[in-house]
Amino acid sequence: MPGNAHFTFWPDLPWSPETDAGDTPNLAAWNARRLEVEDSGLTKAKQNWLHMNVSRDDDNDNEFWHGAHFIYNGGQGSCALFVKTDENNFIIDRMVVKETCALSASNWETQSMWRNKLPAEIDIHRRIEIARKNIEDNDIGDHRFDHLVQFRGYRLLMRKRMYRLYLNLYSGDLYEAALPHFQNWQYNDQFGTCGTNEKVPEEYIWYVFSALVDACLALQYGRSLDQTTWEPITHCDLKLENVLLGRSDDSTTKWPRPVVADFGHAFYETVDADPAENPREYANWTVSDDYAPEQEPLRWYPPVKLNERTDVWGIGKILWCLITNSNQPPARVLPGGRRVVIDALGNKHTRYPTVNWPYLYPTKEVLTGRWFTASRKYSGELKELVRRCLEYRQGARHSLIQLRNAIDRAFEKRPNLKTARPDTGFAHNDEFEQWAVGKTYKRRDIETLGGDSIGHEGASM
Repeated sequence: MPGNAHFTFWPDLPWSPETDAGDTPNLAAWNARRLEVEDSGLTKAKQNWLHMNVSRDDDNDNEFWHGAHFIYNGGQGSCALFVKTDENNFIIDRMVVKETCALSASNWETQSMWRNKLPAEIDIHRRIEIARKNIEDNDIGDHRFDHLVQFRGYRLLMRKRMYRLYLNLYSGDLYEAALPHFQNWQYNDQFGTCGTNEKVPEEYIWYVFSALVDACLALQYGRSLDQTTWEPITHCDLKLENVLLGRSDDSTTKWPRPVVADFGHAFYETVDADPAENPREYANWTVSDDYAPEQEPLRWYPPVKLNERTDVWGIGKILWCLITNSNQPPARVLPGGRRVVIDALGNKHTRYPTVNWPYLYPTKEVLTGRWFTASRKYSGELKELVRRCLEYRQGARHSLIQLRNAIDRAFEKRPNLKTARPDTGFAHNDEFEQWAVGKTYKRRDIETLGGDSIGHEGASM
């Protein structure tokens, strides 16, 4: 790149050619300009995107990947299901290809976005897979990594300021699965009363609780709790939609296995990093009740570093949704019972008494059932732990190890919490069943947009 700046945290030159990556339109741009329910340009862009050749370097010549189903596109990128077939057109493997939108030059040139000469999201996935392989090779028996999404490889497009992730396929997420329960509970303006007795089983909530704690322990401590060379990873974006559902290894249960995904906001600190990088580079730039208080801009002075207790709040938020059978964040803006809060930016917010705002409500008012009556149907032991997760001040929350010990004590005290398997109402279903391994792939006719031909695309680990 003569005459262009090359940062030391970028991959070394020369970069791989990108002509084989094609020149499909930015799907997010198509989506933003769409004025009607369907836009032919967007549809064609999706179809053309499915024409990508994502064959891996280690694939046999007689095996081919096909874009089978477009899953979503949005402001952050696009995602689709690809299937691998053999010479007889039988499906032998499936994976998800996730492609980011082109990032701004300012983001692409920010050091905190990079780790080990790779975008941080890719590097974090690589670190997780190295630890996972170490566990498998040494038969360690550590199952915490079973609750982290499995990464297959990546493609870095430096000139386009984009990258692709190749991931295992999971069917659905916790939000989609629990939505029927959320829709069953109807709230009125004043009291939040319900119209049904159906709820998410408490045993399954404990199972999700245990799985999320294990996933975050894996991120924080690596393959074992006594490992000293592992830089702790903070996820920073735990929510129902980022908990995917996989098949359980236990053939006796129909319960879907929670799998934490989407490391686009995750980070880990390096020894030579600017001390102010955390939280400056990792806090949000908008006020949102979906995130821990320390993730909001200018909320604290001096700033509070993001750490494992930030993810503990995220775990608490997910559990709060399951306990209240509601898809709203813990701090809600609803008519009735409201109090006005003025944040550090001078903005006024109205909030329900559901999180521990120390100058408004004591911790004991969280999950009392006064406003969200579904929470009356769950044990005090579970709700008390969730209160500890949702503490307003970071230091007042439980640590991950404290949560792990508390869950284990609850399982020992009440064994049915761990062994009972009541119907969740959202047992695992494969929404991609028509593209299941072993079936014949029926290739659809896809209209292309022209432009560069899309050739072989390598993927690296």
